[in-house]
Amino acid sequence: PSKGFSSLQAIREWMLAFSHAYNEEHRHSSINFVTPGARHRGEDHALLAHRKVVYEHAKQQNPRRWSGDTRNCNVAGAVS
Repeated sequence: PSKGFSSLQAIREWMLAFSHAYNEEHRHSSINFVTPGARHRGEDHALLAHRKVVYEHAKQQNPRRWSGDTRNCNVAGAVS
């Protein structure tokens, strides 16, 4: 916040909310749009496999919607 924090407790609450949003809600492009939390727990494999099935089914139902391949649903390699 631009005006700082009113207390140490306010800082702690802000950091907990930020950390949760970053790790459990925001889907990161470098890990193919899964959350870091899902990646760390190993859930990205199942999520991406399911996403691939959904995209392929949608492409079969309406092939004109895609001019090329569907989104990359491969598990990302090591990131840093």
